[in-house]
Amino acid sequence: MFGERLKQARIKAKYSQEEIAEIINTSRSNISKYECEKLEPNIETLRQLCILYRVSADYVIGIKDNDNGKCDSININQHNNNNAVINIGGKK
Repeated sequence: MFGERLKQARIKAKYSQEEIAEIINTSRSNISKYECEKLEPNIETLRQLCILYRVSADYVIGIKDNDNGKCDSININQHNNNNAVINIGGKK
C-alpha cells in the first residue's frame, strides 16, 4: 500500500525518481524499491518524502484513506476501549 501511495504522490508532485533521489541524497534504485515495497524508508526518509510530496505520513502508511490536508482528531478513550493502543514496554 505505502509503495503505491508514494509513487502516486511523487507523480502528482511532478518529480522523477532521479530527482527525488538527488534531493534526499539516496539512489534512484532506493526510490524504486520504496515504491515496489522491496525496501521500507526509515523515518527520516519518510518525513522528507512526505514534505516533498506534500502528503501526510498517515496517508502514506495507510492510517488515513485520503490526504485532504486535514488532521483527524483522535479519541484516545475510544482507542483504549477498543484495545487499539499499542503497548510499549510491556506495561499497561
